[in-house]
Amino acid sequence: MASKKYLLLAGAMSALAASPGFAQVKPTYDALDSSKVSAKNMAQFNSFRNNQSDYPAKPRSMWELGFHGGYHFIQGDVSALPGFGGGISLRKAIGHTFSVRAEYTGSFDYGLDYKLKPTIAAGGINPWGRPRLLTVATS
Repeated sequence: MASKKYLLLAGAMSALAASPGFAQVKPTYDALDSSKVSAKNMAQFNSFRNNQSDYPAKPRSMWELGFHGGYHFIQGDVSALPGFGGGISLRKAIGHTFSVRAEYTGSFDYGLDYKLKPTIAAGGINPWGRPRLLTVATS
């Protein structure tokens, strides 16, 4: 009997974990806020507020500037020291639903590949490994 209770409890917990979550509960844009409407769209805003129009006015041209940064490291064949990574983003709202974003991300990483790699050509320099010393014979 106790195992059935635990099985039912585990089923209820997994159903709760699998249910969708909504992060945006409170809307961030208020259609009745006149400070977000430009002067040329004020006529449409007033008609929407007086229930004469179905659609709110287009909001002002909104821009968003963002910065991000943090710990960065290389996970691969090269033994690397941790470094710093960061970036900047710029977003422009086109309307109620669409926006355009430009972003640049970069990092400073340091590492040393200590494994010797085979050369590509017989007399050439290996760009992926340690450089070979070329000797020139003079007579």
